[in-house]
Amino acid sequence: MIFDMRDFVRKLLQIEDTPERTALAFSIGIFLGFSPFLGFHTLAGLAVAFLFKLNRVAVLLGVWSNTPWWLVPYYTVATWVGMWVVQFHIDWVTLRGIFQLGKDRGFLAAEFWTQITSQWGFLISFSIGSLILALVLSFIAYPLCLRSIKFYRFQKAKGREHRVEQSKGLFGLLSLLSFLGLTRKNGQTTKETERTIALAMPRAAQLQRRP
Repeated sequence: MIFDMRDFVRKLLQIEDTPERTALAFSIGIFLGFSPFLGFHTLAGLAVAFLFKLNRVAVLLGVWSNTPWWLVPYYTVATWVGMWVVQFHIDWVTLRGIFQLGKDRGFLAAEFWTQITSQWGFLISFSIGSLILALVLSFIAYPLCLRSIKFYRFQKAKGREHRVEQSKGLFGLLSLLSFLGLTRKNGQTTKETERTIALAMPRAAQLQRRP
């Protein structure tokens, strides 16, 4: 599946919920998506959304932001952070190879988890490092998402007000033409004015109908 960033952002901004709840749901999804619960991210996201009555779309968008392209680099770095915390050591090539195995065979494959659990130090490093980075990313995601949603809705409301003013102006112009009697000449509508009205009326009606 091709990851379309513009479509991703559009879906997030257009969620019908308060900005605060949407940002919270998205940041929780980010935490779950980058957590050590490999293979269970989506199920965990759905469960949390159901239990806490959060917007499922916002949670899942956060979960799915951890795309296959950066799964291996992310968990490699996260485990390295965890190893630094617990003072466990393993060479970088072996570390990256384990997560590449998970990506190739599936993160629920027995071979992958055999490698992960073969050394307790490695498993603890993987878990702690992933949790640390997931928390950091979720704390960053909340204010960024909140500000983006508020800015988008402000611009949307501003654009709506502008279109309403445009439609009022067009209807006002047509009313003025009628009132001044410029649309009449010897009891007949002039062709030029008739053409102007014919062009302006659909545009004014369209502006009124647009959200």
